[in-house]
Amino acid sequence: MPLSQLVNVLNEKFGTDFNQEDQLFFNQIIGDLKHDEHLGDQARNNTIDQFKLAFDPKGMAAVLSRMERNENISNQFMSNEQLRSVALELMMQQVYEHFKGQGPEAA
Repeated sequence: MPLSQLVNVLNEKFGTDFNQEDQLFFNQIIGDLKHDEHLGDQARNNTIDQFKLAFDPKGMAAVLSRMERNENISNQFMSNEQLRSVALELMMQQVYEHFKGQGPEAA
């Protein structure tokens, strides 16, 4: 299932309003799980129903781990003035270049 379908399904079933940027959260978790060789072995050697038994707890752990990592990044951003200044400058440049590349008719 393409990631956009995941977000679309969640939005339709639960009335959420996840957007393209929110897809990154799910993409990060899927990426983390794809690096788990134990899960890879489980997938290669079992049916999807059997795989689900191994996947569900690892999926939940991956969500929690990603939340902690995002919180860590947020905490560093807020507590380190120099890091925050550099990050804001770099983000500002990217957003500026994005909008400048669109031209006035796209706004």
